Amino acid sequence: MLTRFCLSFFLISLSFGQSSTSILYSFKLTDALSPTGSPTVYQGNIYGSSSFGGPTLNGCIFRLYPTKSGGYTLIDLHDFSQGDGLYPAGNIAVDASGNLFGTTQEGGQNGYGTLWELVRPPKLSAAWSFQVIHSFLDTEGAPLGGVVYHNGAIFGISPGAVFELSTPGDGSQQYQDIVFTPQASTGGLPTFDSSGNLYALSFNAPTQIFKYSPQADGSWTQTLVAPLSVSNTQSTPWNIVGGILSSPSGAVFYGLSSGGGEFFSGTVYKVSQDSSGQWVTTVLSSFNSSSVAYSPSGNLQNTKKKYYGLLSQGGSEVFQAFSSGTSKSWIVNDLLDSSNIAAGSGYTGFTFDSSGNLYGASQYGGSAGFGAVWKITP
Repeated sequence: MLTRFCLSFFLISLSFGQSSTSILYSFKLTDALSPTGSPTVYQGNIYGSSSFGGPTLNGCIFRLYPTKSGGYTLIDLHDFSQGDGLYPAGNIAVDASGNLFGTTQEGGQNGYGTLWELVRPPKLSAAWSFQVIHSFLDTEGAPLGGVVYHNGAIFGISPGAVFELSTPGDGSQQYQDIVFTPQASTGGLPTFDSSGNLYALSFNAPTQIFKYSPQADGSWTQTLVAPLSVSNTQSTPWNIVGGILSSPSGAVFYGLSSGGGEFFSGTVYKVSQDSSGQWVTTVLSSFNSSSVAYSPSGNLQNTKKKYYGLLSQGGSEVFQAFSSGTSKSWIVNDLLDSSNIAAGSGYTGFTFDSSGNLYGASQYGGSAGFGAVWKITP
């Protein structure tokens, strides 16, 4: 494993609209990587991935830690090879012990990617221990959205399955496919209601929302919740992207589409029941191709009753969406876009800290042209 210690960068703070953006780190040519997944924040450290980083360009996992001078220093934690899996992507999850979990797009024993773990050492300055937990089968396919940590377990969605990695209590790890779901949301992440039920999309015509309920014996039961009304019109979403986001009650769902809507350039949509009990898909906001950026990508996320997502066509943008309280249409604010040269462009994902701040990464631009990690205070 190659360990690289890179010079720390001082924070650059910029005001953008009503939000404040800080550039935490700008990648350099000597870093041999630019970020490609969603960064994760844990105990003041930022963890991320690069699909083409490392000495062999097969991908790597990195850590950014704060320095006394106010900047961040980068350390390469692991470089991937064919057996480990190739080209990490998507969300990295952190468990209660600080161990990292993620997925790769290719490689592994079967060539369809891997689910991996980096075990946190007693001292962060020591080497992390890497292990492959599962090599995905051709019937499962490689997940692109990464994984999430929920209620003591790791969950993810591959093209052919919803999967779980649990710890039964004896210190062992148990992997299982909760269900095989043809044409699952390959870039999506699982979502949960307050009762621990998991929700995921299937695109196996028609597009549908499924619920998976945990059972006492460790198995899960599948229930069809609702179909989505999807077509390329001004009143419906088209080309659903990412996963579905559940309300705490599991009665209302939110998501993103890259097409459809008033300007045929993407939407934020809602799926809920009307007064007669019928499931209805409603466009809450439509994006316009004449704006700085349009066409959502990735997953819709929420915190503190507001929703956040990425736009990826025409430019790059992080947006905030929320109900006005008086209209069916939602208000959308541009928090950061590619006109901010220091933050770069080609946003790859974002996450929240406990205060509701957003941490994200860009593949391009920044002060050296190789991407950046940034923080937005809404």
